[in-house]
Amino acid sequence: PGDADYPAELAVGYLDGITLPFKQNNFTICFSSMDYAQNVSYDFKLEAYDNDWSHSASDGSATYRNVRPGKYTFLVHISGREEEEGNRIRFNIKIKYPPLASPAAFVIYLLLFLAGISAIFLIFHRISKLKARAEMEKSLSEYKATFFTNVSHEFRTPLTLIVSSLDDIRAKYSDSIANDRSFKVMEKGAGRLRTLVEQLLEIKKFNEEKQI
Repeated sequence: PGDADYPAELAVGYLDGITLPFKQNNFTICFSSMDYAQNVSYDFKLEAYDNDWSHSASDGSATYRNVRPGKYTFLVHISGREEEEGNRIRFNIKIKYPPLASPAAFVIYLLLFLAGISAIFLIFHRISKLKARAEMEKSLSEYKATFFTNVSHEFRTPLTLIVSSLDDIRAKYSDSIANDRSFKVMEKGAGRLRTLVEQLLEIKKFNEEKQI
């Protein structure tokens, strides 16, 4: 074999076949009956490349260019000889695939593709789980907020009545309860509860405005 830009010359009488690198896919095959006294002709064909047989009356050579990687069989039929033996020639030619286009490379590409699909599937599955978890946590937070808001509303009215009653008692009996420790504890506790209820309602209102 020669350079990829120039056909290689091979004497088929000394070879059963040859393997060429993918860059050396231009070549010439020379063949002869070795019987120059007789008027012979040749029919030849490169299987898997030529569609039809080619005929040569004298010149025993065939040139092929840009042959794709793969396995081929070069066939020669010699006509015009008296001897039958050696009138048919078979010559095997194999052109290697480029490293990046070989069957092994395609297997690697397939494995990488399947690995990529699996990675994408796992990523989407993970994202779906995170979204579901976030939705669940959001729903739980909303439920908690709603629960505390409802409880706050339930406490608000009784606390308002209690605080109002304590204010009325203080107004009517200010002299007698001015230094009453128990009354002060009740008044202080009711005030703290009312403040907590108001804060819970404000948080609920803030969250609703934020969602809008």
